[in-house]
Amino acid sequence: MGDVKKIQKAARKGVFLLSYKLMDSKRFGALSGNALKVYFWVVAQYNGRNNGQLTAKYREISGQCFLKIHEVGKALKELKAAGFIRVTAECYGNGADGSILPSLYAITTPKLPIDWKTSKKRIINGYLGA
Repeated sequence: MGDVKKIQKAARKGVFLLSYKLMDSKRFGALSGNALKVYFWVVAQYNGRNNGQLTAKYREISGQCFLKIHEVGKALKELKAAGFIRVTAECYGNGADGSILPSLYAITTPKLPIDWKTSKKRIINGYLGA
């Protein structure tokens, strides 16, 4: 069974697998503590099928990870610059209920398939179809 299949199978059970190769990498070791907190928070949403639909709501992360809102933004920028996550749908406008729609993210390390179809649907329809 390939690594991606193992990760997806484990994620369906609520477990996310990180390889020693990833954790021993210089990029992973160079991440700040805040970036690691945010990375694990985003990764915790992955269920084996929803890569590309992961949210990073600043206020929610701020409360859960004990970070200031500007620290969450800096951590997300660090993760994007290091190649650990990427934006699949930018934050824009309001949803049907008047709430601000969060940006959607995909985990890029390890390499996992991205559900672009759902991300594109959200952009077209203007709502988060979770």
